[in-house]
Amino acid sequence: MTDSRSHPVHPVHPVHPVHPGDSAPPTGGSTFPLAALRRVTIGSHSLTASGAGAAPARTVALDPPLRAGEDPGPALHRALATLETEGGWDPSDHPVVVALLPPLAEARVVSLPPLIDDEAELVLRRDASRHFVGAARGSVVVAVGPHDPEVGGRLAAIASQGLAETLLRVLRGRGYRPEELVAAQGGWAELGEKAGADLVLAIVPGSASAGGSLHILHLEEGRPVATRRVPSEADDVLAEVLAESRPGMARRALLLGPPAAPPAAPPGGTAPGAADAETEPRDTARRIGGDLAAAGWRRTESPGGHDAATGAAPSGGPRASGAGGSRLAFLPPSLLAMHRERNHRQAVRLGVVALLLLVAAAAVHLWGAGAQLRAVQGERALLTDAVAPALALRDSLDRMEERLASLRALGEGSRRWTFALVELAMILPPDAHLTAFRAAGDTVALEGSGGRAGDALAALRGSTSFRDARMEGAIQRDLGNDGVAAERYTLSALLAGPRFPASGGGEP
Repeated sequence: MTDSRSHPVHPVHPVHPVHPGDSAPPTGGSTFPLAALRRVTIGSHSLTASGAGAAPARTVALDPPLRAGEDPGPALHRALATLETEGGWDPSDHPVVVALLPPLAEARVVSLPPLIDDEAELVLRRDASRHFVGAARGSVVVAVGPHDPEVGGRLAAIASQGLAETLLRVLRGRGYRPEELVAAQGGWAELGEKAGADLVLAIVPGSASAGGSLHILHLEEGRPVATRRVPSEADDVLAEVLAESRPGMARRALLLGPPAAPPAAPPGGTAPGAADAETEPRDTARRIGGDLAAAGWRRTESPGGHDAATGAAPSGGPRASGAGGSRLAFLPPSLLAMHRERNHRQAVRLGVVALLLLVAAAAVHLWGAGAQLRAVQGERALLTDAVAPALALRDSLDRMEERLASLRALGEGSRRWTFALVELAMILPPDAHLTAFRAAGDTVALEGSGGRAGDALAALRGSTSFRDARMEGAIQRDLGNDGVAAERYTLSALLAGPRFPASGGGEP
């Protein structure tokens, strides 16, 4: 390989389309009628952008490369400006997923207690230096995957908080809307799970002088169990990795190499050493592919034809579900504040919608109740003529019941002899006169005159207040001055029991 010290200033080159079968992208400085930007992958030496659908990705070099302690803003501004002018990208306000390649984001499988994700993130942020070399507490952002009891660890990643905030600020300043910041290793693990691979080998190009790096993810049933980062020329380490074996291993490897298409010539001609700088990673990919075949590994293709850059950002867009929990999303303070503000706005919108739905439901309920009331009123109007006689009869019965109840109350509240005397006065014949009335216990003796004694006896026997009525002694007849005979007689009877049944429903 040629070790060229020079680096292209702003080479913009297309890569193969994301979906096989699409037409090859044009070369040179021609622009593309692409959709809005959806995914941006940023490494230390290059920036790769891709849109929605089958649009080809575009890669541009970062000049100067991103280094620790230096402001990455100017290089990012120039790279994005090149993409917009020469690549035809539209910086419209669409959600964008930003992925960080190594060494901007480092990932490994860490052993943590079985905690929920938020607690695990807090523990890792506090103890980042224990798991990641050179990580200073408070200066990094962390991302953790879910705990897997079978693996016994979590895939976790860290990145510089200052770098993350600068990247987001530059993208927002150019009109983009970054919705998510993720580590590339999560996207690689997702591709490895979809491909059913036991190993994921991702080649990340570096500068022409420093060469690239090889990142190895060990997977078991699609779950990351270990990570390694070695120089791309470390054949002995790769041979050691390929010699490993475990029960149930399918010996399938997913190789994510650099862009296969040659770079476009930068403005003003070809930069010295640019061809060698781009050829070296492709030679490394061919060499590693040969090593895989020699060690008995089957090389599987990436779903969708992704390389290390285009496969770094999740394909589902912001907040899409990753594969098996491999998604590693960073939440720097500005992005966290944006998410909280968005969630607050969404909660307010949902509250307003809920209130409107409540008002609408109340209005519909009120309208329905009014319609039912009008229907009932109409039915009552139709039945009024039919039920009027029945209502009048019912009213008459009610009045009769009231009168009977009042009579019962009067009878039950009066003295014992009151009703008997009243009834006696009512039942005696009109020409009979009561001359004496004697009572002893329940025995009554009546002396009367006038009329016929038989009529008086018959009336007394028909009374409800007396029983066992009979004639006492002889009947005496007197002839009056007018020549009419009058009878004098004595009757006896026993006072009857209660005049009404205990239920109060009988007649007197």
